[in-house]
Amino acid sequence: MRKLLLLFVAAWLCCNGLVAQTGAGSTTSKVPVSRNPEPLITVLKKIHQLYNINCLYEEKVVTGRYTQLTRQMQKEKDPEKLLRTLLAPLELDVVKLDDKNFSIISLRKTTATILPADNLPRSLPTANIVSPAASYTSYQTASPAADTIIRGRILDEKGEPLAATTVMIKGTKLGTTTDKFGMFTLKVPASAKTLVIDHVGYKNTEVPIDRNNALTIKMALLNKAMEDVIVTGLYTRKVESFTGAATVFSGTQLKTIGNQNVIQSLKTLDPAFLVIDNNLLGSNPNALPNLEIRGKTSIIGIRDGNTQDPNQPLFILDGFETNLRTVMDLDMNRVASVTILKDAASTALYGSRASNGVVVIETKRPKVGKLNLAFNYDNTISMPDLTDYNLMNAAEKLEFERLSGKYTSLPNNLFNPQIQVELDQQYNAKLNNVLRGVNTYWMSEPLRVGMNNNYSLYVDGGDKNVTYGLGAKYGKVNGVMKGSGRSIGNANIDLAYRNAKWNIASKFFLSTYSADESPYGSFSGFSRANPYYEKTSLKYLELSDSQGGPDNIAINPLYEASLGNTNKEKQISLREQLVINFMPTPSLKLEARGAVTKDQTETEIFRSPLSAYFDTVSIYERGSFKHARLDYFFYEGYLQASYGKIFNSVHELNIVPGFKIAGRKTTSDEYTVVGFPEGVVTSPAFGSSYPSTGKPSYTRAINREMSAFFNAHYGYRSKYLADFNYRKDGSSVFGSNRRFTDTWTVGLAWNLHNENFFKQYPWFNQFKLRASIGNPGNQNFSAYNSYTTYDYILGVINQYGQGALVDRYGNPDLQWQQTLEKNIGADINMFKNRLSLRVSYYNKETDPLVVTVDNAASTGERQYTTNVGTQITKGFEFQASTTVISKPQQRIYWRFNVQGATIRAKFDNFGAALESLNKQNQNNKNLQRYYDGRSPDDLWAVHSLGIDPATGREVFLTKTGEPSFTYNSRDVVVVGNSRPDVIGVVGTSIQFKGLTVNLNMRYSLGGDQFNEALFNKVENITTPGLLKNQDKRALYDRWRKAGDISSFKRIQLNDGWVALGQGAADPTEPSSRFVQKNNFITGESINVSYQFNNEWVSKLGLSNLSVSGYMNDIFRIASIKDERGIDYPFARSVSFSLRANF
Repeated sequence: MRKLLLLFVAAWLCCNGLVAQTGAGSTTSKVPVSRNPEPLITVLKKIHQLYNINCLYEEKVVTGRYTQLTRQMQKEKDPEKLLRTLLAPLELDVVKLDDKNFSIISLRKTTATILPADNLPRSLPTANIVSPAASYTSYQTASPAADTIIRGRILDEKGEPLAATTVMIKGTKLGTTTDKFGMFTLKVPASAKTLVIDHVGYKNTEVPIDRNNALTIKMALLNKAMEDVIVTGLYTRKVESFTGAATVFSGTQLKTIGNQNVIQSLKTLDPAFLVIDNNLLGSNPNALPNLEIRGKTSIIGIRDGNTQDPNQPLFILDGFETNLRTVMDLDMNRVASVTILKDAASTALYGSRASNGVVVIETKRPKVGKLNLAFNYDNTISMPDLTDYNLMNAAEKLEFERLSGKYTSLPNNLFNPQIQVELDQQYNAKLNNVLRGVNTYWMSEPLRVGMNNNYSLYVDGGDKNVTYGLGAKYGKVNGVMKGSGRSIGNANIDLAYRNAKWNIASKFFLSTYSADESPYGSFSGFSRANPYYEKTSLKYLELSDSQGGPDNIAINPLYEASLGNTNKEKQISLREQLVINFMPTPSLKLEARGAVTKDQTETEIFRSPLSAYFDTVSIYERGSFKHARLDYFFYEGYLQASYGKIFNSVHELNIVPGFKIAGRKTTSDEYTVVGFPEGVVTSPAFGSSYPSTGKPSYTRAINREMSAFFNAHYGYRSKYLADFNYRKDGSSVFGSNRRFTDTWTVGLAWNLHNENFFKQYPWFNQFKLRASIGNPGNQNFSAYNSYTTYDYILGVINQYGQGALVDRYGNPDLQWQQTLEKNIGADINMFKNRLSLRVSYYNKETDPLVVTVDNAASTGERQYTTNVGTQITKGFEFQASTTVISKPQQRIYWRFNVQGATIRAKFDNFGAALESLNKQNQNNKNLQRYYDGRSPDDLWAVHSLGIDPATGREVFLTKTGEPSFTYNSRDVVVVGNSRPDVIGVVGTSIQFKGLTVNLNMRYSLGGDQFNEALFNKVENITTPGLLKNQDKRALYDRWRKAGDISSFKRIQLNDGWVALGQGAADPTEPSSRFVQKNNFITGESINVSYQFNNEWVSKLGLSNLSVSGYMNDIFRIASIKDERGIDYPFARSVSFSLRANF
C-alpha cells in the first residue's frame, strides 16, 4: 500500500511538471478540441491563455474567419508551427517576434504600399497602418511626451520579408535593421516624426512614425521606379521636378521591342531618336549605325579623322562616357534603364559635348539577399530581304542588250562586216543559254539564313554592407552574307560597400570581339551579274572583244570568293570605374568618380594575287596584305558635391557643383605589303615589297579637356520649378586662342496639377508646362584641326635633318561650335494615367559651324578648318498613349500608342564660302548644296517637264520658265527635301494574365528621295554597264515610238549610239524626274511574351521564368521602288528569348 502511494505521488508530480512546461510554451493534450469551426479570434485567445503568448494582429485581418482545432494539432509542441498549420488554410501566416510575441499577417496581395516620400501626398492617411486590435496585446498606447517602442515589418516588391533593411530615425543616428522575417523593433524619442527605410536596390522610403500602431511597409525596386526619375549620369531627379525634355525607358521596356541591342529598341520607343538607314551596308553586323537626336548640328556628316561622327549623340554608361561600339555590344539583359536627354536643360551638365543629345545607360546593381543567378538565352534568325530588287531575268536582259544596239555594228564599222559576224556569234551564244533554260539567280549565292545566339549569366548577392555581382556574356552573330559575322564576349565584376556614411562601388568591364567580313566581297558583284551566265569556277564569265571599245570582261564573283580573301578585325577593351560617395549629413553628398578605358583594335585584310583586281598591275605587285592597329586610351575623373533639402515642406533646393578632367590618346599604325606568291598565304612575310606609291604610316592624336560645372534646382511646393546650369570648358581640340568657352542653361517648369485652382479638374493626374534655353556645344572633331601638322618625306634628308611638308594648316582661332537651344513642352497624364500626352517644340541655332573649306592654291595645302555659317533647326515631337482596357486585378490591359516627329533646318551666313563644295557636288551628280536660306536636306536638280511623247527626249524647265531640250546646270533648283514631313511609330499592346503581345509599326510621310536605281540602272547605262544586270524598268517602261507616254527616255547607251540608228545618244543628267516621294510603313517590332506563374515556377526551384518571341523589320511597304542594301543586303529577323532566375 505504501508503494502504491509513492507511485501516485510521483505520477502527480510528473503531471504537474508537464503542466508547468505547458505554461512555459509547450503544448499538451489539454488544448481543447473544437467540434465545430469557431471564430479565429476565439481560438487565438485560447492559445494565448494556454501558452502564455501574445498574438498580434490587425482586427480586420482576423474578423470573419473561422477555424477548428483538431486532435493532430494537439500533438504539436511548437506554438509557431501550430499557428502556421492553423492559419495556412485562411491565407494567413505567423511571424515569430520573440518567444512571447507572434505577429499574424495576411498572405493576400492587398497589403498597402507606403510610397516613397517623394511621391507622398501632402497629408498622409493612416489607412496603411496595421493595427494590433487585441485587448490582451503587449502593445500599449504611448504618450507622445515619452520615448516609445515601435515595431514593424518590411516587405519586398513581392510581399516577401526583406532582411537586413536599415530603419533610421530621420535626422538622427538612431536606427536598427530588420531580421530574417523583415521585422524590426525600435525605441524612438518623443521628438521623432519620420522613419527612413533604406535597402540596396530599392527606393529610399520615408514614413511618419505612429506610436500606436505597427507598420507594414512594402518597398519599391529601383528599376521598377526608373520611369519616375530622370537619371542624367551626374545626378538623379524626380520626373515631377525635372524641367528638361527627357524620356526614360526601363530594361523591361527595351526588351518588349527586341533582344539584339539597345539602339534597336530606342529607335522604336522615342520619336526623336532616329537611326538613318545605311543603303550601302544594310544589315552588316560589323557596321555602326548612323544616329541623330533631333536632327543634325554639323553640316558634314562624315567621321572626322580619328573621332566620332560629329552628329552622333554622347553616350554615358554608368556615369562615364563610352562609345557606340560598346553600346551596340552591351548585354541588354544587364540594362536597368536608358534615359534620352534632348534639350539644353537636360543635357546641361555635359555642356560642350551635349548639342547632339545624351543617352544615359544605367546597368543593374547587385541585390542584397540570398545568392541570385540570372540566365538569359537570346536566339535570332536573320533572313536577307531582297524585295526591293527589281532585276531582269536572262531573256529580258538579253533582249534589252539587243534593243540597246550592243549586237549591231556601229556606223563607223559598216565597212568591216567581220565585226557584225562576231557580234552575231556573241548574241547567239547567249541566246542559246537562254533557250536551254539558263537563268542563274546570282543573288542567292553569297547569302544564307543567319543563326545568332547570345548567352548571358549574372550572379549577385550580399548583405546590407557588401554586395557583389559577377556577369558574363557570349554572343555569336552570323550575318546574312556567308562568312560575315562577329563573336562577342563580355565579363563584368561589380563590387560595392556601404555603411551609414560611405558608399564605394567598383565596376570592372572586359569586352572583346572578333569580326569577319564576307569573303564573297560586295553583294553588288552578285546582284549585277548577268543571269544568262552559267555558274562556273572560271575567273571570267565573259571575255570577248567589243567593237572599238574595251574588251567585254565580266568577272566571276564566285571565283573571287574562292580565293581565300579575308577581312578581319578584333578588339579587346578593359574598363575600370570607381565611385566613392561620402554623406556627412543626410542632405550633403560628396562624390569622387573615375574611369579608365584601354582599347586595342587590329585589322587584317588579305587579297589573293589571283584576284582580277590585280590583272592590270605588275606581277611583282599582285596580292596585298594590310595590317592596322589602333590603340585607344581614355581617362575621366569627377569631383562633385550634391546638396538637397526641403525647407518647411515648401522650398526644395538642390545644388550640384563639380569639376571634371578627361583625356584621350589614339595611336594608329598601318602598313600594306604587296607581291605575294600564288596560293592562300596570309602572312606579310611572303610579301615582296611595299606598294610603289605607299609606305607604312603612323599617327597619334591626343586631346585633353577640363571643365567646372554648377547646377542649381529650386522648387516651390512642387508647383514652380527652376534649373540653372553653368559650365566652363577647356579643350585642346579648338584654337590656342580659343581654349575655353562658357555654356549655360535655364529651365523652368510649372506643375499645374498641384495648383489649388486646378483641383476642379480631377481627371488630370499631371499637367506640367516646361521651357528651357541654353547653349551646349560639340567637340566631336579631329584633335588637330587647330594645329599645323607636317608629314615627313622619306628619302629627303640632309645635314639639317629629315625633310617635311605641311600636311594640314591649323587654325589657332578656331572657335567652339555651340548651339543655342530653345525648347517648350508639356507633359499631361489624365484619367488615372490611362491617357498620356507629351509634346515638345524646339529651335536650335548652331553658330558658328566648324567647316572644312578650300584653301588658296598658293598655300600648297588644299583645305583647312574654319568657322563659317549658321544652321537653324526647328522641330516638333509628340508621344501619346491610351489604355483602352485596364483590369489590374485580372492583369488584363489593352493600350495604344502613337509618336512622331518633324524637323526642318536651314543654312545662313555662308555667302560664297562653300561654293567650291557646291561645284564638287554638281560634278559628282550629288544633289546636296550649301546655300543661305536653304535646307541641308534639300535636293537640287534641274526641273524636268517629263519625256516628250514625239521625240522621246527629256524636256527641262529653265529658271526663266522656258521649256528646253538642253540640260544646263545653271538651271538647278530645289526639287525636293529628303527629310520626312513626319516620321514615327504607331503601336498597340495587349496583356492577358502572363501573356503580352506588342505590335509597333514605323511610318514615314512626305520625304523625297533621289532614286539611284532609276538613274543608274534604268537610264544612264553605258556599254560596259551591259556587262551587269539592270532594272526591269529599263526594258518595259522606256519610250519606243512617237506618241508613247513614258517616264523614261528611249533605249540607248549613254556612251554610244541610239539603237537602230536613231542618232547620237542623249546623256541623262540628274533632274526632278528621278526625285520621288518616299512614303513607307514597316513592321518594326512584333513581340509575344509569356511570364510563367510564380507558384508553378517556384516548384522548379526558380524565382522567375519567361519566354519571348520577336519579329523585327518583318515587312516594308513603300511608295518608291529603289534598291536597298547595295554592298550588304538588309535583313528581316525572328528572335526568341528565355530568361530564368534561380
